[in-house]
Amino acid sequence: MTSIPSPETIRTRLQAFISDSQSLAPNIIPTTLEPLTILYGQTHLGLPLHAVKLRDIEAGRGAPEYKECEVLLRGDMHGHVLFQTTIHNSTLRDCILVACTIYGGKMEKCQLTDCRVRKKALGENDTSPTTPFISCCNLEGGNAYDAEIFNSTLNNVSPIQSCDIDNSLAIHSLGFDSTFGNCGIHDSKLHNCKTVGGVKDSVVETKNTMNFRRFPTEIRNMIFSSAIQMDGLSTGLIAALRPDSLLYSEVLEAFYREHVFVLSHENQEVFRSALQARLQGITKIYLKGITALPTSDVSIYFPVGTHLTSITVEFQGKLINIQKFYDITKMWLKYFGSVLQFTVVWKDIRPWKVGDCRLPPDPPEALKAAIKVANKWLKTDSSFFKGMTQERKQVKTTHSNPGMFRGPIAVLGPELETFTWTWTAHSG
Repeated sequence: MTSIPSPETIRTRLQAFISDSQSLAPNIIPTTLEPLTILYGQTHLGLPLHAVKLRDIEAGRGAPEYKECEVLLRGDMHGHVLFQTTIHNSTLRDCILVACTIYGGKMEKCQLTDCRVRKKALGENDTSPTTPFISCCNLEGGNAYDAEIFNSTLNNVSPIQSCDIDNSLAIHSLGFDSTFGNCGIHDSKLHNCKTVGGVKDSVVETKNTMNFRRFPTEIRNMIFSSAIQMDGLSTGLIAALRPDSLLYSEVLEAFYREHVFVLSHENQEVFRSALQARLQGITKIYLKGITALPTSDVSIYFPVGTHLTSITVEFQGKLINIQKFYDITKMWLKYFGSVLQFTVVWKDIRPWKVGDCRLPPDPPEALKAAIKVANKWLKTDSSFFKGMTQERKQVKTTHSNPGMFRGPIAVLGPELETFTWTWTAHSG
């Protein structure tokens, strides 16, 4: 039976870990193989030759060998680097994992940087444990849910949710509903956590004050998504849940997932200057006033790693720049690689009624030709809808804001004839 370390031993280990974390060259535990092999996901973006998070790993080595690996399923790896890969129920030893999503499995003597650790999804005829087991590893950034962590170090991991952690060190981290046994914890926040033995230094501990946490995560997500879909920016849930960091992060995640963000010529600078972490959470975008919006380089608005699932492009009037259409279909869809719904909207510039002297509204021929080309390129025909829509027009006041988050004061405009084409995919 393993002996319980004394508080003095834990404190000495904790102080050494704090000192190492402040070093410009942190110690990497894994002993990787030579030549270095990098398995990488998000292959639609090409080789990760300029990935900042890989530079320190590659430093001082020969040219690495790159191999595509979007998903690793029940693998057994030793001494490799995995970058932006989804890993299911695998055994990893002496590996370096960067920006990976990990479901279940076992990790020993690995370095995890900005990774997401989750319980394994149940599969047919799969009786292996669902709980991820992490032993003798370093965790830098990222988050961990429903995991068993033993004899490891955690730095800036947030959140640590519903985990059993034993004989480990944690600094600058955020824990929820977890158990820490004989651990050294420094400069961290623990909410509804249980600590047994160990050492705590500059640790803030709080207990549950909101009954909303008693709902399962899936039920909370359903409530949040429903509120965002109905009320959008006007929902009061976001402000109400700010005191609880877990619920606040969950409702923000639902907001980014469900809300349709508008990118226009008026607010493009807001997108360009926004924090990358915020932009990466956006899943739905509506491009408005696209004629005056630069579209040849999508990276000026969205960083690599953004997973848009829905893009809507709006054109208006007879004078349109069809190159914008091709920019979106050729470059933007390839850049994200995750878009499941692509929609093109064309609106007349002013209301039309039977008896008007001008011809009925009809999209320009260039746009209709581009729609046919898109049908062939996307290998599926679009669904078409024609009807009347009313646009919410912004009222010019000293308090209105064209930013990406705040909703300006608006009124309903006139009804306009609207043509809509939508392409839907089962996978990006």
